[in-house]
Amino acid sequence: AIDLYAVPFRGDGEQLLLDAQVDLVLDYYPTSHPHIHSKLIFENHFTCVMPPSHPRAKDDMSLETFCTEEHLLVSLSGDPKGIVDSRLKEMNLSRRVAITVNSFSSAIHLLKQSNLMSVMPRSVVCGDIHAGTLIEKPLPLVVPPAPISIAWHKRSANSQALKWLINEVHTCLSE
Repeated sequence: AIDLYAVPFRGDGEQLLLDAQVDLVLDYYPTSHPHIHSKLIFENHFTCVMPPSHPRAKDDMSLETFCTEEHLLVSLSGDPKGIVDSRLKEMNLSRRVAITVNSFSSAIHLLKQSNLMSVMPRSVVCGDIHAGTLIEKPLPLVVPPAPISIAWHKRSANSQALKWLINEVHTCLSE
């Protein structure tokens, strides 16, 4: 039998695996520990989204405009700075993050009822873009995609149940 539990994101997936607190981590996994196996599932590309009623919805998005608008940031850790802010800082620029939330579903809900914009993984918002409840604008800066991997400790490598789960997750998410 397999039990699935979602644990709060703290950015410590590797340590959770090493301490045998979890058997599997599905996340951006940038390191390569000798006791942990990982498998790339997909590249998470980012896009800028806003409600169709946003004042900039019909305009081209310049970098200057992007920086002057109010943003909603999904921050699982609560940090009001993300990859976009790091990229802007490299260019001596910044943006105003007006709201942070810790889930994509609440972010999408808030975004649809506001005049905010947000940079989110395209995979998270593609349904809303296709439904017309959010519009997409090309990012006016380069934000590299985040590789999303599945990782597990080598002590579990022979578990048939874990092998099955890894294969199922990989199949579902890599399509």
